[in-house]
Amino acid sequence: MAVRKLPSGKWLAELYPEGRPSKDRPKVPRIRKQFATKGEALAFERFLDDPEKSTPWLESGAEPSDPRRLTDLVERWFALHGQSLRDGERRQAKLISLCEALGNPLAASFSTRDFAAYREARLSGSLPDRRATNQASQGVTPNTVNREHAYLRAVFNELKRLGEWQGENPLDGLRAFKVADSELAFLYEARSSDCWMPVPTAVIRICCWWLSCAWPPVPVGPKLKNLPSHR
Repeated sequence: MAVRKLPSGKWLAELYPEGRPSKDRPKVPRIRKQFATKGEALAFERFLDDPEKSTPWLESGAEPSDPRRLTDLVERWFALHGQSLRDGERRQAKLISLCEALGNPLAASFSTRDFAAYREARLSGSLPDRRATNQASQGVTPNTVNREHAYLRAVFNELKRLGEWQGENPLDGLRAFKVADSELAFLYEARSSDCWMPVPTAVIRICCWWLSCAWPPVPVGPKLKNLPSHR
């Protein structure tokens, strides 16, 4: 008897009730069954040893194990909701990269502890920013991991509203980092610089010249007659 993990992520229980094949007996009965978790595979193995044991994978009313991985949930979220967002494709690409950095685990086994360890590695620099290959060993800002946290949490929330996810949101109990005011101030400054651009002096002079030519001269009093004209 043996239980091993397949490249697909599932667990295979491969059992030989009458012993493994040999030269004398090249063909012997073999039982092979795949499961989503290792625990289910081991339970099936124990059941074959002792049929009186329970069968948790076949219990009536029990929900079948969800074989989907995090990337599968992201793809489903994009198909049902994400594609309607203005930045849906960009967010989908970020989520896929995030899931791969997490190891793309089974969604049913993904936990708060997994994401907490991931964001700790991101902040410390042991898991560098994939977009900044020249900044090795430099961690990202808390604002970056807060954004990743919000994106992935929204996937679970939306799929649950749509009836595509039956479990709890594994990120609901994880609080986001507090962002320093200086970081927010920098963000506001960057945004304002995008909206307000300096006007060259030459443009200002041209506008003033055009206005002086377009408008008729204003009548002036006797004391202002000797002032030089702007025209």
